Amino acid sequence: WLGGKAVDALRRSGRGDVLSRFSQEMSGLSRAASEPMGQDWKALSLPLYWQNQMFKIPIYYRQDQDSRSGQNGEKGSTRFVINLDLSRMGKIQMDALFLNGAKRFDLILRTEQAFSKAMEHEMRGLFTEALEEVSLSGGLIFQTGADKWVTVQADKAYSFSANY
Repeated sequence: WLGGKAVDALRRSGRGDVLSRFSQEMSGLSRAASEPMGQDWKALSLPLYWQNQMFKIPIYYRQDQDSRSGQNGEKGSTRFVINLDLSRMGKIQMDALFLNGAKRFDLILRTEQAFSKAMEHEMRGLFTEALEEVSLSGGLIFQTGADKWVTVQADKAYSFSANY
């Protein structure tokens, strides 16, 4: 998954321990992805190596096949939710919906504290540019306040903490 050059670079730099931990995390991904969590949600943890530490970023997702599905068994839509707890920005929730047939990607960014209007404008512009680069359409919506947050699985609490 990393590719030969990245693996060789880690080994040469004496970071075989990182490679080993990363490999263990990747082997658990397929196992976790196959376990339903209720409401057809599944969990997947993506490994992130940052500041000499390995973190797991939990992603909750579900796929819905609907009338817009393709003939080759393509899913109609995929929704995913990521919860982060960042030291400078606080708690953030990314709630996204990808409509395969329409090639549309919409994202709701939920925060405890609102961004400035200038920051929202800048982020929307960057989001639109990124979508255009991969031939997608979509929109970015900002929501503030914990009452707007989606709870995927109440009995399993996952979080990711980092100094951002």
